Amino acid sequence: VPERHEHHLVSYSEPTLAVKGLIKQLHDRGHLPLMNEEESMQYLNFVDRLNRIATAAAEKRVRILIDAEQTYVQGAIDHVARHLQLKFNGRFPLVFNTYQTYLNWSLGRVLRDIERSQRRGYYFAGKIVRGAYVVLERERAREYGYPDPIVPNKAMADANYNRCIQLCLQHHMRSNVMFATHNQESIEIAVRLMHERGISRDNGGVFFAQLLGMSDSLSFTLAQESYQVYKYVPYGRVDQVMPYLLRRAQENSDMLGSGAKECRLQGRE
Repeated sequence: VPERHEHHLVSYSEPTLAVKGLIKQLHDRGHLPLMNEEESMQYLNFVDRLNRIATAAAEKRVRILIDAEQTYVQGAIDHVARHLQLKFNGRFPLVFNTYQTYLNWSLGRVLRDIERSQRRGYYFAGKIVRGAYVVLERERAREYGYPDPIVPNKAMADANYNRCIQLCLQHHMRSNVMFATHNQESIEIAVRLMHERGISRDNGGVFFAQLLGMSDSLSFTLAQESYQVYKYVPYGRVDQVMPYLLRRAQENSDMLGSGAKECRLQGRE
């Protein structure tokens, strides 16, 4: 199904003959390496595994959240996530894709995916995060000479996050959204907009998430007020988990300043 994007129709389902011809020309000139037979088989096995996971989740009505990664692999993740959503999100918001608001194009990407879900008749399901690969993304952009994909500062990432909250709750029919954040201001904005739009706290398809052991005062307050809250539990070897936690700390630097507040609240308990 073609879409209109900047005065051109673009199909995200099947490539046209013209697109296939362009791909072949780029490949023949060495500009676009294509997968060989072994890589193609690995991809097909990968897709088959994802379909089996999603099928099992659908039978149990358990949601799947697909994480976001660096921009140079995110296009492939988005491709797979959209196809899973098209297949499995028709009757239930099963598959969530993740949106990183420190990217320059984050707001437009959320809007396009909402519009696509409405046009194709499936549930939009998204997890909104700030993003955690600032240093890596900027170093890679400098190395390869392309524009920095990251907004200039954290204030702009925060503003993008809050605009994504507004956008998601504005288009909340046939959608689920998870706001994964330790930022109190963003949570307060989401709570206020839910109240203004009459979105149910306990079954309205809006979720909040924080890491286990971080911003517990926010999580517990939301839970006490009947909002749907998840505590994210990183699991793995120490050498794998610690870099992840450090990236989360960098992503949520405002959370680090709330340590004294957490201690005071625990003392009162």
